[in-house]
Amino acid sequence: MSRIMSVAARAALVLSVALMLGVTGCGGSKTGGGGGGGGGGAKSSKSGGKKVSEADQARLDEARQNAENAERKLSELRLERIELERGGK
Repeated sequence: MSRIMSVAARAALVLSVALMLGVTGCGGSKTGGGGGGGGGGAKSSKSGGKKVSEADQARLDEARQNAENAERKLSELRLERIELERGGK
């Protein structure tokens, strides 16, 4: 259980760093993402945004997939815990 939580935490950390840096295009208003404020959505070509290399995109996709898998597993474990708690009462 501890290993699962550490994997989930690590995946969430990687995903949060990627989102914070705006590399995935889902960041806050400073990155032009949908976070409200003055971002206004997608970046225009005049903004000088850098293209993400294919290797970086592959790593980000893998990190995103790992985070989603960790969240799914955590959700399953929470449901299992709830079922066990109900059975113990």
